[in-house]
Amino acid sequence: MHIYIHIPVCIRKCRYCAFYSVPIEKIDIETVISAIKAELRIYSEHFKGKSFKLPPTLYFGGGTPSLIPPKQIASIIELAGQLLSIDKFSEITLEANPETITADVALQLKSAGINRISIGVQSLDDEILSFLGRIHDAKTALAAIENAVKSGITSVNADIIYATPFHRRRKILNELGKLIELGVNHFSLYSLSAEPGTPLYEDVQSGKVALPSSDEASEQYFAMLDMLESYSFHPYEVSNFAKKGGECIHNMAYWLGEPYLGIGPSAHSYNGETRWANIDDWKKYATMVLKGEKPLAFSEKLSKFQKIEELVMLRLRLSDGINLGELEDNTRDAILGAAKMLIDEGVLVHNGRNLYLPREKRLLADGVALKIITAMKNGTN
Repeated sequence: MHIYIHIPVCIRKCRYCAFYSVPIEKIDIETVISAIKAELRIYSEHFKGKSFKLPPTLYFGGGTPSLIPPKQIASIIELAGQLLSIDKFSEITLEANPETITADVALQLKSAGINRISIGVQSLDDEILSFLGRIHDAKTALAAIENAVKSGITSVNADIIYATPFHRRRKILNELGKLIELGVNHFSLYSLSAEPGTPLYEDVQSGKVALPSSDEASEQYFAMLDMLESYSFHPYEVSNFAKKGGECIHNMAYWLGEPYLGIGPSAHSYNGETRWANIDDWKKYATMVLKGEKPLAFSEKLSKFQKIEELVMLRLRLSDGINLGELEDNTRDAILGAAKMLIDEGVLVHNGRNLYLPREKRLLADGVALKIITAMKNGTN
């Protein structure tokens, strides 16, 4: 069983963020927490009996879940375990902003059950942090990492944003080196993108901000890839790098297409057949859930072809690619037929069992997946 809990609070929204969140002074967080627990009760029977390849996981995302008192986090963990008959979650992740992770808070989070923490470092350059709209500085980020490592939390991830107008390869490699020295055992690397509806998008559209070219972003990515591999970090997914055994199990569940339950405003769920999403309004969400109603924004049953589309899109992001041996013969043949030209051109590798992108092509994952899906659609018309 895999559960995602969306905590929609933050201190201040960053310029690039498109996720649903509300400044903490404008939200009744106690009411939202009560509603989250009520929604867990609504769905407590929904996923029982489902088949899972990976062990159970719980993930607190946001927003900034680390703004919530550790005792509240512990109470949600306990309730989720009780309702879903899970004795122990193999992995419990909490997303955190650096300014919230003091030495004392890190210890409390570990005691609450958190064994993996994902810290939004983003950069160790104060100019870049200011540009991104972050409220912490580099010193605070380094202290948060140190506090998390010293607390004994098993896995510490650092989120890093690259390809800003200020990035230089040497600088970002120096930053990775500092974080590795402190004990970070997982990195999530994200190229800065201007998402519609964000202040950054408006600045890019108006010409106020110019983002680096795709070639420059690619060069930065591969420079980081080279460095992380030299420190024994495995690039198990396009944006994610881990020491052996340190892969994020929860995110692997998404990429492998396992069912998951999303709880909280704007959270998404998938039960193996149907996908649905909650409304992104905390007041309406809480009102509905506390009345015993499901706070649905939409729900759709996926067709067989939609499931194949998602499999191609998600699996090609993994270093192992698509395990064709797991698929029905007609699905495997359809994917290989649609991918034949890409295989012949060396864009994809087919080793007899897996279909995957070679190292130098990994940033093409989404575009390659779209080409395969389009070819499959054309083949069915």
